Amino acid sequence: MALEILSFRTSRTTTADSWRSLIAAVVAIAVCCGGVVYAANNSVQGAKKEEGGFDGDAPTAILIEASSGSVLFEKNADELRAPSSMMKLMTAEVVFHAIKEGEVKLTDEYRVSENAWRKGGAPSGGSTMFAAIHSKIPVDDLLHGAIIQSGNDACMVLAEGIAEKIVDFVGKPDDAAASTVTPEMVIEPVLLSLCCTQLNRGRKPGGKIDQALLKGAGESILEKFYKDALADADVKGPPDVALFVEDKLIQGGFRGDYPKQEALDEGKLAERQLAALTDRLRLLRIVSHADTARIELIHDRLVPVSLI
Repeated sequence: MALEILSFRTSRTTTADSWRSLIAAVVAIAVCCGGVVYAANNSVQGAKKEEGGFDGDAPTAILIEASSGSVLFEKNADELRAPSSMMKLMTAEVVFHAIKEGEVKLTDEYRVSENAWRKGGAPSGGSTMFAAIHSKIPVDDLLHGAIIQSGNDACMVLAEGIAEKIVDFVGKPDDAAASTVTPEMVIEPVLLSLCCTQLNRGRKPGGKIDQALLKGAGESILEKFYKDALADADVKGPPDVALFVEDKLIQGGFRGDYPKQEALDEGKLAERQLAALTDRLRLLRIVSHADTARIELIHDRLVPVSLI
């Protein structure tokens, strides 16, 4: 759902509980999911389209005046819809949990890496808070940028800062790598989202997503991701995709690539398998080298998993 906010002002707070209330309100506005928003007693209803009111292209929307609770505009506001930007909501939840546990402060500052700036900032052409490259931004402002402006760069900076160990795990090929996040690290959003989701499910009630949990469950998450992809109904052979990955996409123990058309012509894998693995399951991706479309695994982290 697309929702354009022309102007928005909100008072800032220094408590994690108030921040949780803020995201709850924004989620209710952004995804229009899970019931009716009850306005204050002095609220008023804005004009509807049939009464000459404003209308937009978004299929669902609701705009509420913060101080009075008046509904200024709504369109299919109570229609149940799947939330967009799920990784942004997940990132915000991890940050709020860390704030509540005292592991992070709203005043902590995180550096905007070149990766976050280039892939999520102004050069990306997507939704952004326009964070300046190499600048340091407080967690408070990054949360505003992620929640209110839906900034991809804000979420990437938060992920690189607050989830350092998890980012290390999905961004580096082995445990021998340095334990600090660097601008050169390649963060694969699919693996980051996968690890955050599964680690959150794996922690005990009231427990934390910490290094101990990551060490115990991290590799098994990637193994399950790989095996589940190969067991998918659209991927099961023949041809044998696992054999193609091991023989052609891993070269000398490192991630390699193979010409897409050649793989299809030689029967290494079928069109349906490739489509499922690249578009839906995200185990493989298509890259261009020397004007040739080539197939590769999405990350170095999957190399040892595929050789088990």
